[in-house]
Amino acid sequence: MFLCQSYNNLQSEINRNNLVINAGKTGVMLFHKRQTHVLVKPLVTFNNTNVDYTAEIKFLGIQITDTLKWHSHVQLLAGKLCKVAFMIKSLTEVLSPNLIQNIYFTKFHSLFWFGILF
Repeated sequence: MFLCQSYNNLQSEINRNNLVINAGKTGVMLFHKRQTHVLVKPLVTFNNTNVDYTAEIKFLGIQITDTLKWHSHVQLLAGKLCKVAFMIKSLTEVLSPNLIQNIYFTKFHSLFWFGILF
């Protein structure tokens, strides 16, 4: 009942604001504890298209898992930061400290602080 009402509210908001939902990029996620496995997964359809369940999704640049753990996001971020750190290290002997600082703040610092609200 609640799911149907939420779906209807979502559909009316989408129509009212002239928005379009790409069902191919849309996923359903059931949050649970690591030890708990969800046995019942209701069928979710949107505009006559079945929406697939996913255990991990990228939302606004942050990896979210169904257990709400940070491991996959940290792994992804660590890979990006390692590439930028190597680039900065390689350019240290070629560029001035001012330019290195500029590169640090535009590349490394922005990646590191993205998603932190305070």
